[in-house]
Amino acid sequence: MPLSEIKSRDIPRDIRIRFNDGYFTEKEKQIVLQMLQGHENRAIAETLSIGEGTVRNRINAIYAKLQDDIGIPSDRVSRGGLFFCLLEYGLIDLTSSQIFTTIRR
Repeated sequence: MPLSEIKSRDIPRDIRIRFNDGYFTEKEKQIVLQMLQGHENRAIAETLSIGEGTVRNRINAIYAKLQDDIGIPSDRVSRGGLFFCLLEYGLIDLTSSQIFTTIRR
């Protein structure tokens, strides 16, 4: 099956993700991880103890960063395609299938 046909619901929830090259700030990493786990903005806000508007603004900033800094086409940057976009452009690595999510600092 081509990557373009895989949906975020097909991603195992126990996958281990490592961020590369210090591209994202720690807060951006936390938000991206929550997004990759399928959480909506309200749940992300509650988990991170920040406002839902702040989450929305940070997600927009993450998308803009991916589009402007790396040149990822806007049609590729979406919540559903985020995992594959990050993987394809080398911003994350899959290290193994574990229960834990790891952030390399």
